[in-house]
Amino acid sequence: MNRHLVTVKKIQDLENDDYNVLIEGYDAEQERDFNEIVTVQQGGFLRGACLDPKKTPLSKGCISLIRIVVLDAIHKRNMDK
Repeated sequence: MNRHLVTVKKIQDLENDDYNVLIEGYDAEQERDFNEIVTVQQGGFLRGACLDPKKTPLSKGCISLIRIVVLDAIHKRNMDK
């Protein structure tokens, strides 16, 4: 059984404690690779076309994993500051 893969490639600091997170990965359900940018806004709000089921071909399971991986990466980054 294949698994979804999500890797954070880069985190860019923006104003007001916001971040752009460059991710890449593989959606096992859709059998497709992806490269996307997710914006993390103050308060942990995530924005990005890959998170909107109406705008992305990614599966719901992969979208959920993207949310978990991105928030975890931001949390770890903030703990290291």
